[in-house]
Amino acid sequence: MCGRYNLEDNDDTQALMDDLRVSFGRTNIPSFFNLAPTEQIPVVSEEEGIRALRPMRWWLTPVWAKEITTQYSMFNARAETLDKSKAFQGSFRHHRIIIPMTSFIEWRKEGAIRQPYLVKYEHDCMVAAGVWSQWTDGEIVLDTCAMVTTNACKDFKAFHSRQPLLLDSEQANAWLEERADLKDLRELLKAPLPQNMLIRAIDPSINNSRLKEAPSVLNGRQEIVVSS
Repeated sequence: MCGRYNLEDNDDTQALMDDLRVSFGRTNIPSFFNLAPTEQIPVVSEEEGIRALRPMRWWLTPVWAKEITTQYSMFNARAETLDKSKAFQGSFRHHRIIIPMTSFIEWRKEGAIRQPYLVKYEHDCMVAAGVWSQWTDGEIVLDTCAMVTTNACKDFKAFHSRQPLLLDSEQANAWLEERADLKDLRELLKAPLPQNMLIRAIDPSINNSRLKEAPSVLNGRQEIVVSS
């Protein structure tokens, strides 16, 4: 599962934009901290062969929905059922996106405390698979999205049973391809973790989703390495 993440405009993020051949929206990317579901998030999409960084609401509303609602949890989409789900199947086949992340946040219960942890690569920007849908009621037009999740790798299960479906650059390019073969896309849903993840305990003030500041790592806490 992933319910909070960060994106910083740094060399790694710009390198990812190069790898994904993003043409529009990549200049002067602001840094986003503690992004949460229902907020506008920056995603990479491809339309008519052109790739752009654009904002979408992080909580997918299916095209057939009668109204915008948060009654059902729609900010994550399970990789295992993506091509079978009424809510996500069309998006998986026709409307795929990449969600760039510098890091994401996960929690672990430690005594009476719900301790947040920052999860990141040592250097590279993370690349999460996503799907999107355009909803309208005839007046409002809203682009919405969900992040694809998969079973957590062995070392990450101490934090959560799910984790974002993370791709390397080659896989991300294949995921974005509008004419991608369905068989190849299904294989990408089984992609292993591209590289090791580093996990550090951070200040619990980040639990407040309205706090939009860079997370503070807690000194004296050991860094945890999750193997790819």
